[in-house]
Amino acid sequence: MPLPLPNLDDRTYADLLEEARSLIPKEYPDWTDHNPTDPGIILIEMLAWLTEMVIYRTNQIPDENQKMFLKLLNGSEWQLEGDLETAVQQTIVDLRQRYRAVSSEDFEQLVLQDWQDTPTAKALGPFGVVARAKCISQQNLALSEPTAREEPAPGNISLLVVPQTLADNYSLLSFDGQDDYLEIPHSDQLNFANDQAKDQNFTIELWVRPEKVQARTQETYNSILEKGSGSGGFPYGIRYDNQSGKLQVIRSDGTNFATISSTKAINDDNFHHVAFVKDSSTLYLYLDGELEGFTDDITSGNTINDSSLYLGFRGNQSH
Repeated sequence: MPLPLPNLDDRTYADLLEEARSLIPKEYPDWTDHNPTDPGIILIEMLAWLTEMVIYRTNQIPDENQKMFLKLLNGSEWQLEGDLETAVQQTIVDLRQRYRAVSSEDFEQLVLQDWQDTPTAKALGPFGVVARAKCISQQNLALSEPTAREEPAPGNISLLVVPQTLADNYSLLSFDGQDDYLEIPHSDQLNFANDQAKDQNFTIELWVRPEKVQARTQETYNSILEKGSGSGGFPYGIRYDNQSGKLQVIRSDGTNFATISSTKAINDDNFHHVAFVKDSSTLYLYLDGELEGFTDDITSGNTINDSSLYLGFRGNQSH
């Protein structure tokens, strides 16, 4: 049962004036010398008069006016259901819900919590779940030049969103590290050769959890994902260093090799999100949403091949 609304018109002009004057010694003793003709006293009297008038008018607002105001706040389709007091309280609760972002915390709140309750997120099911979000203010991470990304960018925000791994909802590919692998037949699209700028730009993402003890250690790097046959150029590869537990991304034209190694190890029995990005002449490695490193793409020859795309396999060595 809703609580009855209070009677707002319970203060007279004299009450308001006396309350204001009693606060002067505490809040600002130099405000006035308490002479009735002093501007400080005159201003307080004027404000008390205006306040009393507003309180009176507010207390006299009829129900129909309140209904129209609630419709203005809730939308033209809104209709009163139940009593007016409950409708007012529910409207206030709805208005206090965060629906726009100002601070970094606002952006992260909207993505991590409020987004999950939207019809769109629910319709996406597990694909709509966000695991982590980070808002970086005063920086523009969309710039192509790495040094420019570090420069202050007034008025800009960069929002990094990492979706939840689907490990809890779908089966994963699990390789024994010896002779298990997955082969995806060649397609021109897997070379990213259809890019209109002829730059073969790409972004490759995956989740990976390597075993601490690798079954195969004949080579230092065990392949996670690679489009290559073991010779010649290849557009991309993601490898795991079985000695240090770190990642390496690589691209080659058969002669030149452009590589980036992570600074962090991932052999902690947790899933990690990896993103390998080629943007024009620069390569980037992201680990769990954070930039691990970048380098110039020094390949000058052909990186396109007709090899299959392999997971857990490199060339003719399965590992």
